[in-house]
Amino acid sequence: MTDTADFIRALADAITAGTTYPRFPAGLDLAAGEALQADLVAALGGAAGLKAGLGEVAAQEALGVQGPMLGHLYAGRQLDDGAELAADPVARIECELGLRLSGTGEVIGVQPAVEIVRPEFAVMEDLTGPNLAACNVAADRFMVGPERPLTDTPVGTVTVSCDGEVILDAALEGSLGGPDSAAAWMVGEATRRGIDLWDGVLFITGTCGEALPLRAGSYEADFDDLGALRFTAR
Repeated sequence: MTDTADFIRALADAITAGTTYPRFPAGLDLAAGEALQADLVAALGGAAGLKAGLGEVAAQEALGVQGPMLGHLYAGRQLDDGAELAADPVARIECELGLRLSGTGEVIGVQPAVEIVRPEFAVMEDLTGPNLAACNVAADRFMVGPERPLTDTPVGTVTVSCDGEVILDAALEGSLGGPDSAAAWMVGEATRRGIDLWDGVLFITGTCGEALPLRAGSYEADFDDLGALRFTAR
């Protein structure tokens, strides 16, 4: 087994177990990180869809990348609405728009989405743009609500409450500029990386508002007309 294969297996095991990532290979560039991401997704059972990450300009500048990053949603790590999770000080809750796209990138549906990301790097020196690409932009688990046809850009807010207390109120349309521009960005990135799209691919467009810590409590994420998602952390 090569060193790269050992690293991918250790990283996949850490994501599955919710433990600290292994140390990353030294000197990765972005192309190498994206290649490792493909190996990692395969090791974890393939992709259920695609995701945008690192949407904040300040974070991009800090990591020396030129824009948002494209990652994958793991096929075997989708949560049901109403799921019970373990509270986790490392994990973050991200409320996002879910888009269903045709194989050519046309938006055919929209749905509420919640992603759990878990960026547990062993040392801060490992938090680089290429390493973030390699760990699949810290993807962990996700859930989506019912899909509806997209007739116009979703407007309004996503409101998150924990044990009845509102902890987030953010604009729905803020992520990547709305569904059409988000889909165009995703198609461009997928094309650049040689990722084949499929009819009905799910794409979640990045965080609306800030990411929230996954503390113990009962959560409801209300996406206005798109519906709500609920989960509990214990």
